[in-house]
Amino acid sequence: MTFIYFLIFAQFAYLELVLENISNKKDLKIIMALMGLGGISGCVLASILFSDKEYLIYLLAGFLGCCFSGILAILSESLITFSLSATFIGISLGFLTVCLVSSLPLILKINRLGISCGLGTGIAYFISNVPIIFEADAPTQSMFAVICCLAGMLLIFILSYFPNNDSLNMADQEETLFRNPEIKFYKIVVQFLILIWLDSALFYFVQHNQEVKAVSWSGNTILWINAFIHLIAAIVAGKLLDNRKIKTCLVSSFIFFIIVVILVKIPNTLTPLAHIIYVVGISFYSTTLVAYLALPFIYSDNTNIAYRTAWLFAIAGWIGSALGIGMVQDLNEIPWLLIVFFIIVFPLSQSFKITALYESSSA
Repeated sequence: MTFIYFLIFAQFAYLELVLENISNKKDLKIIMALMGLGGISGCVLASILFSDKEYLIYLLAGFLGCCFSGILAILSESLITFSLSATFIGISLGFLTVCLVSSLPLILKINRLGISCGLGTGIAYFISNVPIIFEADAPTQSMFAVICCLAGMLLIFILSYFPNNDSLNMADQEETLFRNPEIKFYKIVVQFLILIWLDSALFYFVQHNQEVKAVSWSGNTILWINAFIHLIAAIVAGKLLDNRKIKTCLVSSFIFFIIVVILVKIPNTLTPLAHIIYVVGISFYSTTLVAYLALPFIYSDNTNIAYRTAWLFAIAGWIGSALGIGMVQDLNEIPWLLIVFFIIVFPLSQSFKITALYESSSA
């Protein structure tokens, strides 16, 4: 429900609502900047307030804020009301996403956390690409996102009747004990920053270039294909994560994005096959982004999950998305110099491996 709200509304329909009512590019940048600042603020707020004991209440508050900001956006017509709605969208979504990731180890079985996140991410992408939803007008998509938040609140009430899974009690689950990976946290932030920057730039370019959109995100057949590819790729990514194949997911996404960026920059070279690998890349890194900090072999307790998630989502998520969209809005392209820079930097941040804390008796 959280991912649908982000995909179909915050990243898509809301921008269309703004464009329908605000023609001044300067005002548009102000609105999007306020959403970004709100998102960063929401992340920070969640990192300060989040508590294991009250995690359902914080999830409920996040969904409630998203509902309110979605309705406010639908009713907005002026710069002032859009500025308010953008700020509230950012705060609510930033708060909800950090609380959600921090809650995953408390809700899910940790040995299946990756595949669970893959299912959640894949189903969200699937629903968002269903033609009747993807091709609906912006107010309809926005209301659908609000309904999804209400559904999320209902799920939280249902979840409250189940006992805490206490997945992080490592003494009871020795098979899940792993050493922290040999990686500096800033490196993973850099990787996701690059991936989200590229993805945001590519998606915005595709959606505002009719010729490219016709090949990739136009027509019922293509949308249904997108939906199924997203779902399958996200499930595969989840399985890879449970098998500690983080590097496989991230490197694959980066290679796929670079291929597609190059093809987009060369006229008449974006083929359906290239589009498919782009969709796979999106699902791979998105699933990893959601699951990464909650995976048991990354951090063995959730003391720092909210704090680290806030940094990851604030820098890579909100700033990365703003840089990608803003760049294409201003330049109408992804510069070759930036592509070369990413090709150099991304591999430099990949020097890590994950090793088991305890060797099995058979080994």
